[in-house]
Amino acid sequence: MQDAARYDVRWKTGAGDYGGAVQASANSHTITDLSAGTSYTVNVAALDADNSLLAEGTASGTTATATGGASGESETPAAPRFVIYHDPSDAAAVRRYGQAVQALATAGVSYVTRHASRAEVSLLARVSNSIMPRFFFGDPTAPGWGPSQPKVNNGGLRWLKSRLATLAGLSVADVRVTEANGAALAFSVTLASAATNSVTVAYATSDGTATAGADYTATSGTLTFAAGETAKTVSVPVLDDAHDEGAETLTLTLSNAAGARIADGEATGTIVNTDPLQTEWLARFGRTVAGQMLEAVEGRLAAGPGTASHLTIAGQRLDLAGAPLPQQHERWRDGDATGEARSMDLRELLLGSSFRFTAGDVSGLGAMTGWGRALAGSSSGAAPGGLSFTSETMTGVLGMDWERDNLLLGLVLSESIETGSAGFAPQGAGYAIEGALSMVTPYARLRAGERLSFWSMVGSGQGELSLARDGASQRADIALQLVAAGGRAELLRPGAGSGFALALKTDAFFVRTEQAGVSAPGVGNLAAATGEASRVRAVLEGSRIFALAGGGSVEPSLTLGFRHDGGDAETGSGLEVGAGLAWSDPSRGLTSEFRVYGLAAHEDDRYGEWGASGSLRIAPDPSGRGLSLAMTPSWGAGVQGGRVWDARPAALIGDGGELPGARLDAEFGYGLSLTGGLTGTPYVGLGFGEARDVRLGWRLASGRWQSFTLGVEAARREAAGDQAPEHRIGLETGFRW
Repeated sequence: MQDAARYDVRWKTGAGDYGGAVQASANSHTITDLSAGTSYTVNVAALDADNSLLAEGTASGTTATATGGASGESETPAAPRFVIYHDPSDAAAVRRYGQAVQALATAGVSYVTRHASRAEVSLLARVSNSIMPRFFFGDPTAPGWGPSQPKVNNGGLRWLKSRLATLAGLSVADVRVTEANGAALAFSVTLASAATNSVTVAYATSDGTATAGADYTATSGTLTFAAGETAKTVSVPVLDDAHDEGAETLTLTLSNAAGARIADGEATGTIVNTDPLQTEWLARFGRTVAGQMLEAVEGRLAAGPGTASHLTIAGQRLDLAGAPLPQQHERWRDGDATGEARSMDLRELLLGSSFRFTAGDVSGLGAMTGWGRALAGSSSGAAPGGLSFTSETMTGVLGMDWERDNLLLGLVLSESIETGSAGFAPQGAGYAIEGALSMVTPYARLRAGERLSFWSMVGSGQGELSLARDGASQRADIALQLVAAGGRAELLRPGAGSGFALALKTDAFFVRTEQAGVSAPGVGNLAAATGEASRVRAVLEGSRIFALAGGGSVEPSLTLGFRHDGGDAETGSGLEVGAGLAWSDPSRGLTSEFRVYGLAAHEDDRYGEWGASGSLRIAPDPSGRGLSLAMTPSWGAGVQGGRVWDARPAALIGDGGELPGARLDAEFGYGLSLTGGLTGTPYVGLGFGEARDVRLGWRLASGRWQSFTLGVEAARREAAGDQAPEHRIGLETGFRW
């Protein structure tokens, strides 16, 4: 083969097609960029000056271990790209160039465009008059290509399309994952067949209904398939949170493939979401509103048909029937109230105020009663998965009813507002939650005699939920449906001034609160959610009043209660026993009370709860002079009247943790006679418990206007932990009724 002009050297691994190629002008050549320890088949063709085949030979062998690096390592050849030589001044070639770019884009294959003249390209392609534009699979100017290029690796538009069809196809598959801490979408990217050269492809995520930075971490980069590889994985981290956003989607897109074409370049990643925040909050909000509605209506029904119209302000009652208002004012002015003075904020003023106006006769055409009051309650609790809640709910109610004989029919309008927060421990996330609800609730009561009555109510409401996190807020409509019923039976009635009283009262409710799904661009989604809660309560209350000489009395009491809470919030059942003893001696200004309670049984054996509280009060004489004392010690969880009847469900569920500690609040004072009919009372107040309080003050009252006081007080509070003490000093004015 002495007359050979050049040699075409090709090689391959396995049974595939020959891939790499070099042109050698000498009859010996060294092939580089082969993988160490790999079997190759090499084909050598001798060509004359006209590219005619003179001879051809094939040989096989295995390369040795690579040197110059770690044993067994080899460098993967770069993925070949299409190189387009284009002359923009050639009008005839411009149309074909556009068709070529479209074909490359459809296949998702990357390419490089270079401007060159027809003569320059003809030299690279070793043809006398090159078609423009001219396409090369690989770079003819790169090292290893030599001074000429065989026509099999370059050509025109038809050659380009046929070459694209021979490339292996890249595909990416859809994937789903459930949102959780550490979860990720694992997209599988596959190559239809192994390539002899490396293959690269770019990838990037884009938002669907999921939002980068809120629901997942935006991900992009380049995958490289080494020769022989057919599968790779792209991992997209999912960001966990506590609120339910429904199934959200994002897209992973492949682009700019080199060494392969893109057969299916888009895949959908679905984040399946079942977070409990809305359900847990809706159940608690609905339960709180339902409980307050029952408290309001039961309070109205507890007042008998002979109850007079009245206005109550800050816990002090003003009868609107009976004694004329001037006479009632005289009693206030003369110091008829004996409770100690204290400061009061607007919230306490509202919660201690109510009214009732009645007109008509229940035995005639019927009596119409209008009534209203405000209620408030706070709650806290935890849900599985590290979710915790705290909230405070205020409800204002206005009611109107008609009563005749044993039948009462009424309607309540109410407005409830809740503010609270939720924490998600796994991510350290916090949410601010607000709710507002307007309700209409018809109610009815039927008396079956003087001692037995039954009542029921059905309520429906509409409102709004607001959920805020990291400065972004979402709002959704909510709806509430409530069904409740109850009854009261007076088993024994006391006689005048003394006697034994025994009563059984029970109630039950079911409430469902629903939230509509919403989607806020740039903020995220809230999936539709429903929270349900139910409660059954029964309490047996017994007491006996013993009259004492001098107008005093002693009243022991015993309470046995059962309660069960169900639904999507805290659940549990408990049997509780409570006892109390009250004593009063008006002639000495002494009153005292002691209560104790404990859980006799609970479905959770780990849970235990007990509590005790007492009070001792010494009131000064009507002029306000003399010793005054108020002491209220408590131990364990705070005791309430009718513990099971009043306790929130979170208080009935526990994990055996530490119970609240002891607390003692006391105030000592002494009223001194001053000139001008004034009475000055220096006093000291002490509080001991989780927080320690010290108060020093002076109150000044007029002998004529004892319902009005003026004072100054300095106070210090030391909270638990490392918090700095709080100090305050100020002037106080007070009114007593």
